Amino acid sequence: MRRREFVAVCCCSVCGISAGCLNEDDSEPVPEIVSLEVRNDQREEAHEFMVQIEDEDGIVFEGTYHLEAADPGESAVALKDPVESEAYTVRVEADGHSATVDTQDRITDDKKCIRLQFYLSAETLHSEYQLYDRCE
Repeated sequence: MRRREFVAVCCCSVCGISAGCLNEDDSEPVPEIVSLEVRNDQREEAHEFMVQIEDEDGIVFEGTYHLEAADPGESAVALKDPVESEAYTVRVEADGHSATVDTQDRITDDKKCIRLQFYLSAETLHSEYQLYDRCE
């Protein structure tokens, strides 16, 4: 008799402990790249910038941009919503430098919208990001 009570208590305990643990609200947030800006801040030379965005299956976006030297109109390119919402690795290369951002590592539970900026200075290629709670 005691054995049956023990088994019943154990089964109920396991069900009770795990109740509500797996629901849709507990899923990992999905990042959304709302914009990606690439900028040449070097004052004397134009450069080619290679941009790659990849997911777990491979490259989903690739572009090469010729950006003039620190000219406000021609030294930057801004890509609005370059890809659908998903976890991506963004890689930019220019002048022998590269910078990589993993979007899933940057977002939080309440801020999943990300704005990425890459800019080439005299010494290296920098990356920065801002997070937003609303993707507009």
